[in-house]
Amino acid sequence: MKTRKKYYDKKAIIITVILLIIAALTHLYRLSNLPRGLHVDEAGMAYDAWSLANFGVDRYLNSYPVYLINYGGGQSALYAYLAALCIKIFGYSAFAIRLPAFIFSCITIISGVFIVKKAAAYENNKDLPVIMTALFIVMPYFVMSSRFGLDCNLMLGTSTLAICLILYAAGNRSILFYLLAGIASGLVLYTYAISYIVLPVFLIFVLILALLFRRIDIKNAIAFIVPLAVLGIPLVLVQYVNANGLEAMHIGKITIPALTFYRATEFHAPTADSFKEAVKAIFMYDWLDYNSVEQFGTIYYISIPFAVIGLAASVIKIPQCFKERRIYSESLIVIWFLIELVIGSMLGGDGPNANRLNGIFFTVLFFTAYGISTVLGLFQKELRKYMAVIVIIVYGICTIMFAKYYFIDNADHQYYLFQEELDEAVSFVQESDELNYKMIYFVHNNQPYVPPYIFYLLATKESPYDYNISSTGTSSYANYVFDAPEEINPDGVYIVYEGNDEYVTQLQEAGLSNVAAFNGACVIY
Repeated sequence: MKTRKKYYDKKAIIITVILLIIAALTHLYRLSNLPRGLHVDEAGMAYDAWSLANFGVDRYLNSYPVYLINYGGGQSALYAYLAALCIKIFGYSAFAIRLPAFIFSCITIISGVFIVKKAAAYENNKDLPVIMTALFIVMPYFVMSSRFGLDCNLMLGTSTLAICLILYAAGNRSILFYLLAGIASGLVLYTYAISYIVLPVFLIFVLILALLFRRIDIKNAIAFIVPLAVLGIPLVLVQYVNANGLEAMHIGKITIPALTFYRATEFHAPTADSFKEAVKAIFMYDWLDYNSVEQFGTIYYISIPFAVIGLAASVIKIPQCFKERRIYSESLIVIWFLIELVIGSMLGGDGPNANRLNGIFFTVLFFTAYGISTVLGLFQKELRKYMAVIVIIVYGICTIMFAKYYFIDNADHQYYLFQEELDEAVSFVQESDELNYKMIYFVHNNQPYVPPYIFYLLATKESPYDYNISSTGTSSYANYVFDAPEEINPDGVYIVYEGNDEYVTQLQEAGLSNVAAFNGACVIY
């Protein structure tokens, strides 16, 4: 029987470390301003994070909520608390808001490298960490998803870390690793609601394997379950409160919030069309321009055959896992991939998309790297080098083309549901004795899903206690109106978002001739 061996190639380790440093630097590049502005959910999270950092409450005055209300339908809280910590350290800025996304992209690839060390350690796979890290640097999805503060995108980093710790816990049966794996698994639940189904189903399969292979005992189980339960119970209470239409619950300073509307009914039975849509969003592109670029795909189209080969090679290795009675990377990665794919195809609302399915992308990265390694392993040593050079050249060309498109040609693109912060425009109005006391209207650029009030709060840093959203609402505050008036008020001041040239023309035709242009908006009066 073929057994797994450990390979420690000094050259491969050095190259991997260098690539990890390059990954960190490239993902930090222009983090504050690319993509331009803030995503609508990023903006809501940003103000909640600022409120938590300074007042210990969210914008609805909930003390340390375990789940955010956001615009009514809820938002996972882990990102907001990490952003609040960054704000405490660095002060409020787009960089501080996006820093957790960068940190967890690093956690994804570092955890991934350790998972690969647990993968099939045959001699031709000793360079697998190098291949995988290089792919992580250049694949469009990993570049794009790590550059803005979308709460659900943390599922990728936390789930990859959890899988890594579970592998090491099962490998050495260490109580410490089981404890850390339980904590990491619990944190996954605070990243995105889909994890409420994906994680338990995955852990059931892990438990079955651990029991079959005798990789867990009572002490290990307790070490894993206790932190997972402690972290999971508050979210169970969130479901209980909202499924039954109850008032918010308070446990000391911790709040179990009542949402404006409950979205649990958005799941449906998977269909052939929804399954195809999920597969397309993972391996090709979706309809959201901030998730993927159609001409390049999420992982480059050249990667798809390699990913399929890597998936097949991983499935083939699963029987060996049973023969050796050990839990290996391939088995857990295939299980996570299949569960996430099936559950993802059950998503309602706007259906599956890349950010909703973000937790699956490490498995796709693994399969692609494994597929490349498998294909190269089919060639003799000398020919393998030439084939490796060809693969590097092809990916190099793809990377140069994508980098030019994303970082240069399209750097000023206004992505869907993104809006520049309005600090300059609001400051201009507030610092003017002539304008500050007039009626001030925010006029959006035909993106009604980007509520103007949140950008007013981010610009002014208004205390959540002073604004008091529960009584003030989101349509107006003091002399600010967060929408265009039914009829143009010639004595009003208008903060018009970039891209709404039609309304600017209407204002000028109505006699408002003073225009001050700023990033993201102009002030017309």
